[in-house]
Amino acid sequence: LCIMTRSPSGVLILSLMLAETTLGDLQKRVVGGNTCSPTERRYHVRLTVCGSSLITNKWLLTAARCWPDGPEWKMYAEVGGHPGPVKPEVEIKQKMIRRDKKGKTHDIMLLQLPTPVPGAVPGPGVDPINLGDCAQFLAKLRGKTSKPNEFQTVQIAGYDATTPAAPDAGGPDAEESASEESAAEAPAAANTKVLHCAELDVMKCDSSVAKSHQDIFCAQRAGVETCRSDSGAGVVYKNQLYGVFITEDTGEECSAAALIMDVCEYKDWIKKIIGK
Repeated sequence: LCIMTRSPSGVLILSLMLAETTLGDLQKRVVGGNTCSPTERRYHVRLTVCGSSLITNKWLLTAARCWPDGPEWKMYAEVGGHPGPVKPEVEIKQKMIRRDKKGKTHDIMLLQLPTPVPGAVPGPGVDPINLGDCAQFLAKLRGKTSKPNEFQTVQIAGYDATTPAAPDAGGPDAEESASEESAAEAPAAANTKVLHCAELDVMKCDSSVAKSHQDIFCAQRAGVETCRSDSGAGVVYKNQLYGVFITEDTGEECSAAALIMDVCEYKDWIKKIIGK
């Protein structure tokens, strides 16, 4: 989360092309913000070039762009890296990317861990985060939460470091199958293990967002900028997961505007895959 002085722009001016993304594009992590407390974001899982959220003891939710296409590409995950100490990385081979009936890719992805996380229970271990209730009016009266409206506050998080350069790879349009084995080494870990948190306010998106085939909401706050390589990190509202952070495709390293995949609109797809 880049902390810079910038006046609010009101309406977000965004580009929504799900263009091919290189690892070089992704390797610009969020910087700054306030250090997350040891008790929050226990579900945050650091990927090779992105962030993700543990939503069960074996499934991660992240952005599809976090898995570039390429024969030498491998994905690694560090579960339980926050608040530390550093944990061993595990290789991820199974992914599921959302495609609609027209075959268009949506920038949201599920990753299956090779083995369930034994500490994924309430307490001192790694705590999965619940998906948002996404409640309608009557359910709200029974104490359920609904997705955040305009001007309400959400939280995002990320690491303030960069990773070394890695081979170029394509965008998120990879097949929903296990990756091929290769001799490529895992990219080196980030230069810091300190997770930073920041708050953004839900804002009205530019009209171009409404034309997208994806389900997205937008957020920003004066003085806060989001950078690319924490795409995939969870966007939280009232301690539930309501979004997956992605970046606008403007070519800039950081931006005041945050695009957020709307978990409520993908919840049925998520639950169908994870079996709950």
